[in-house]
Amino acid sequence: MKKISFSVLLLILLLIVSYQTRFLNKSVVNEQITLNAGEYSLYDFDLEEKKDVKISCHRLEGAVIEWLLVKQDYLKKDLFIGDIIDNPQFRNYGFFTSTEEQQVQRFTLKPDKYTIILNNTKHGEIYPSDFAQQDSIVEVRVQIIKTP
Repeated sequence: MKKISFSVLLLILLLIVSYQTRFLNKSVVNEQITLNAGEYSLYDFDLEEKKDVKISCHRLEGAVIEWLLVKQDYLKKDLFIGDIIDNPQFRNYGFFTSTEEQQVQRFTLKPDKYTIILNNTKHGEIYPSDFAQQDSIVEVRVQIIKTP
């Protein structure tokens, strides 16, 4: 009898942990991509209510890339992606580079449509000392956090 009640208790605890980690937090983007030198990539997601969001851009190989979170309205203004990336006016949420560690940026976002721009089009201090553009492999994750 003790083994059955312990097993039931263990099963209930596993269900609670599973529920909290899978069903309360929602992954919007979770993929590994290759971003060729001179290219950029966009990831869109929508929020219907104010939420906390965690975003990470983990560099697995190659050049460090820049990334930026913007409202999709900016993309509808007939601006070039390079203009958005280079202009501090569009950096409401910050301006970041991919990391070898899995550093996470956390944002509290209002209901709206958002885009993450990954950029591998620049030369400069983020590239190796020979300034040669390189392809990059990154793992991008966007997770909506269930707030208590």
